[in-house]
Amino acid sequence: MTMAIDKYHSKREKIDIDELTSLNAANTVFLDSQRVRPLWFDGRFARAADFNRQTEYFLTRQADLSIATGTGVVEGLMVSMDGENNRLTITPGFGVTEQGERVVIAQLLNIQLSNITHIRQLNIKLGLSQSPKAPLRSLNGIYLVVLRPLEYTANPIAAYPDNIGEKRQFHDGDIIEATALSLIEIKQNFSHFANGASVRAQLADSLFNRQESLEIPPNTLPLALIQINNGLIKWIDNHLARREMGSAFSDVLGLGIAPRGLRHAHFKQYQQMYFDILQQRGSNDSRFAASDYFLSLPSAGQMPTACIDIQSSTQYFFPDKMDVEISVIPDDEVAPLIEESLLLPPIELDADAKQIDATAVMILIPVPRIQFNSVLNSLKKQVPAKILNKTRIERAVSTMSPRERLSKIQRKLPEYIQPSDNVIAQLNEVDWQSLLGVHENIWFVRRRHLSYKEEVAGKAVNILADEFGDETEMRRYLTDLGLYDDFVHLKIKGSAAADMNMVRLLTIPKFTQSELLMRSALLEYKAEKRLSEQAVNRINDRFTQQNVGEGIRKIEPMMQLDQQATIALALSKSTPELDYVAQHLPEESLINFAEEIKSRVSGDKPQTPTTLAKFIKSKMKELQQ
Repeated sequence: MTMAIDKYHSKREKIDIDELTSLNAANTVFLDSQRVRPLWFDGRFARAADFNRQTEYFLTRQADLSIATGTGVVEGLMVSMDGENNRLTITPGFGVTEQGERVVIAQLLNIQLSNITHIRQLNIKLGLSQSPKAPLRSLNGIYLVVLRPLEYTANPIAAYPDNIGEKRQFHDGDIIEATALSLIEIKQNFSHFANGASVRAQLADSLFNRQESLEIPPNTLPLALIQINNGLIKWIDNHLARREMGSAFSDVLGLGIAPRGLRHAHFKQYQQMYFDILQQRGSNDSRFAASDYFLSLPSAGQMPTACIDIQSSTQYFFPDKMDVEISVIPDDEVAPLIEESLLLPPIELDADAKQIDATAVMILIPVPRIQFNSVLNSLKKQVPAKILNKTRIERAVSTMSPRERLSKIQRKLPEYIQPSDNVIAQLNEVDWQSLLGVHENIWFVRRRHLSYKEEVAGKAVNILADEFGDETEMRRYLTDLGLYDDFVHLKIKGSAAADMNMVRLLTIPKFTQSELLMRSALLEYKAEKRLSEQAVNRINDRFTQQNVGEGIRKIEPMMQLDQQATIALALSKSTPELDYVAQHLPEESLINFAEEIKSRVSGDKPQTPTTLAKFIKSKMKELQQ
């Protein structure tokens, strides 16, 4: 019995009343009136007040722990319009108020603004509003959607009398917790904002850039801000008011950087407002300047691809004095780069010219990692570094005033260098449009002002698991196929960099296990007039995309081609396309397709490589549709 009691006792050190008196006299002990609970012992009379006091003690401790771990929305509780602009919908979820109280919505909540009268009466009773408001049909302004914890008593049970003379009565037997929805009007001062900016943009700049705060009533959980015009909802913005749990104490090293939750809220709020703008403008009108709708931007976000014009080296989104550059990046590195950039301050669009000139932004074009090296090498080979430095993206000239345009021409004329025809041809060979065309929206991040060179940051190191063993196995396989002399001729024909990348591809096990893959790659290398590094990388991309080799592994045993037929199939230069078809065809159809290919490359009158290539590519297009 003693072990059970010790298990649940407090671990605090106990002192007697005399020691407490001396410590209190020395002002070295501090008492908290909210941390008092009953001491139960055998023979003590159990009173309702004592049980209630014990419950209050544990509720207070629970609230303290909730505040320590962070307050805000835990999950759900997203606010939206329910198809009509006079109804609100709140998704199920729960959160914790700043006083540590838990608020819960267990199921989808729909509320019509015509019930605003009842909400207003509740606000007055709860102390959220002190004065009567205009009727719903004339409401105009910004309102904060909040949840407030409530409780009430219900379920009466018999209450036994304290003495013989009293009668038996009934008393509510349960305390039930509830959550109330309230709308609170926001009185925000917009006098210091630029004229013409929308209220939503002004609020975003005030909360995220200037780090001002809304006057939120105590013990409420803010969910969203809404604008109401004549009783109808104009817009809803969740992230202007909503904060995720755990963000209150996340200032980075206490250096005055905005808390993590505030930075993430700015990012999410911008994304929501950005896509609302695109929806309003329509898919055919996505070119606009950020300053048309925003006063400040988060340090990372999305922008329309239509705002970039590579041919004229212009961009329309950022102010023209801002340092804007464009870069290609592997798609799996976009997320960590955005996360890192959120440590930087927001991008102010209405700042003075010096501050805008000191702001650097990088526009990111994500490409699959498997294609990144070849794209990067293509850019380096085709566009000299001195030309790249001259083609920094700037604001479109058409958006400038005449004086700005004249000063820009005067400033650029002395620096202008007429590029040679060869350089112009190289610039045109860089297919920037193919990189941009696959994305309707691309990312931007604010850049740090760190001066570094590429060779200082790192050096490329090529790693092979078994360099000598892999190349020895490749040479042996080429010798067995009678292709070793062709391979040596390619090494002599190509540059050192091309040779290295060619060997890197051919030593992959799938090439030393498939005659068709090996012959096809060598024939495509051989067809190049100039076997440069760029040409090799282009061919390597064809044989490394979309798991090329898996389909050949399935269909090659089905075809059972002799060497002459394999050569005829390789000459079609459509092996990657054949691999795609073999990967996506059902098993029964694949058998028939393999027999069809064999009949076209074998026999006395095999089809020409061109005809065979057309057949395979047409089959691939059928599967892609």
